[in-house]
Amino acid sequence: LPSAEATNLSGPLELQRRFQTTIFYLFLVTLFFSISAMEIAIWSLIGTILFATVTNKWRGLRSKTSPGISLGCDRLLGLFFTAICVSALARVPTLAGRWDVISEMRWIAVLYGLTYFIRSQLGARSEKVLLATAPLFAFVGLYAVVQFATGIDPLKGRHEFLKVFGPSTYRAVGFFNIPLTFAYSFGLLGTLFSVWFFFRQASLTARDRCIGGFAVACILAGILASGVRGAWLATGVTAVSVLPFLRRRTAFAAVAGLIALLAVLMLTSESIRDRAVTMVQIREHSNAGRVKIWRGHLAMAQDYPILGVGLGQTGQHLGRYYDKLGIKDGQIGHAHNNFIEYLAGTGIVGLTFYLLVCLFFLRLSLRAYRQHTSAGVPPGFIASLAIGCFAAQIYLHTGGLTEVNFTDGEVNHALIFVWSLTLAIGPVLTRSVSEGSERITA
Repeated sequence: LPSAEATNLSGPLELQRRFQTTIFYLFLVTLFFSISAMEIAIWSLIGTILFATVTNKWRGLRSKTSPGISLGCDRLLGLFFTAICVSALARVPTLAGRWDVISEMRWIAVLYGLTYFIRSQLGARSEKVLLATAPLFAFVGLYAVVQFATGIDPLKGRHEFLKVFGPSTYRAVGFFNIPLTFAYSFGLLGTLFSVWFFFRQASLTARDRCIGGFAVACILAGILASGVRGAWLATGVTAVSVLPFLRRRTAFAAVAGLIALLAVLMLTSESIRDRAVTMVQIREHSNAGRVKIWRGHLAMAQDYPILGVGLGQTGQHLGRYYDKLGIKDGQIGHAHNNFIEYLAGTGIVGLTFYLLVCLFFLRLSLRAYRQHTSAGVPPGFIASLAIGCFAAQIYLHTGGLTEVNFTDGEVNHALIFVWSLTLAIGPVLTRSVSEGSERITA
C-alpha cells in the first residue's frame, strides 16, 4: 500500500495530468478547424506545464515519470534560430519587421512544450487515442466533399473562396479559408493516420478496421476535393516512399490498388482529370506564374546569397527583380517553394540549417521504426507510428516544392505535432515505457 505521504502527493499530480491532457485533446481537435484556437490551446498547455513545474518544485512534489527537456537536437535548433535572427537584424530595416520574422520561430518553443507533454503521457492507451480521431477525419473529409459537390459551405453559406473546380464542382477548403492550407494541414495529419492504419489494421478488431478504413477513404476524398495538385503529387510520392517498408506481395497489391484508383478517377471525374492534366503543362496559368516567381526569388538570392533579405520579406523586393528580369504580370508574394523561400529569405546559412533540421527528423523517424521492428514480425504501434511520421514529413516536403507550406500557420502546427511525436518515440528518449512487447528506450 502507498504511504500517506505518497497518497497526498499523487492527488495534485493526477489532477494536473488530467487537466493538461484535456487541453492537449482540445489542441488535437483545433488542428482541423482554427489557427486562433490552435494558438490558444497550445500556449495554454505550455503555460499550465510551466506553472505546474514551478509550483510543484516549490511544494516539493515530483513525478517519477517526468521526462527530460532535451530534444536531442537542441544545438541545431539554436543555430537555426540564431541564423534567422541574424538575417532579420541585418536585412530587415524596421523593428516591427524584425519582430515579425523572429516571432515566426516560436514553433521551436511549441516543439519543446508539446514533446515534453507527449513524452510524459505516451503509453499503451495512446493507440486508442489515435484511433479515436478516425470519426474526426471522416467528418472533415466528408465536409470537404460537400463543398466540392455543391460549392456551399454548410456553416458559412456560399462564399467566393470556394473557387470553381470544373463544370459543376468547387475546390474544398474544409474549415479554413483557402484550399492550399486545408490540403496540406489535413493531408499531413491524414497521412500520419492513414499510414499508421495501413500498417496496423491487421491487429485491429473488425469494427476498428471498418471505422479506420472509412476515415482513410474520407481523407483521400478530402485531399482530392481540395483541387491542390501539389497535394495530389505529394500523396503519390508519399505512397511510393512507404513501399520499401512493405512485404513484396503487399507492395504489389498497394501499387495495383493505386493504379486502379487513379484510373477510376480519371475516367469518372472530368474535373479531376482536367486539373491533373495541367500538372505537366508549363504554360498553364498557375504553373507559368510559379516559374516567374521562382526566377525572381533566385535572382534575389544571387544578390543576397549569405543572409538573404529576411524570412517572409521577399515579397517587398520581388517587384524590382521582375523589372530587372523583364517579367510582366508577375505575382507578388512568397516563393511557392519552401527551399527557394529560405534561400532568398535567409540565404545559404538559413537554408542549410532548415535542411539539417528537416533531415534530422526524417532520420529520427526512420531510426525509431528500425528500433521497434523485428524481422518476420508485423510492426507494432510504435513502429507503425514512426513510419507514419516519416510519411507525413515526405508529404509536407513534396508539397513544399510548389508551395511555402512550412510557414503556413495551420500546416506548421500540424507539422510540429508530427515532429513532437517523432521525438517522443525516437531513440533520444532516456526513459522506458512498456507497451506490450514493445518498449521505448534510449
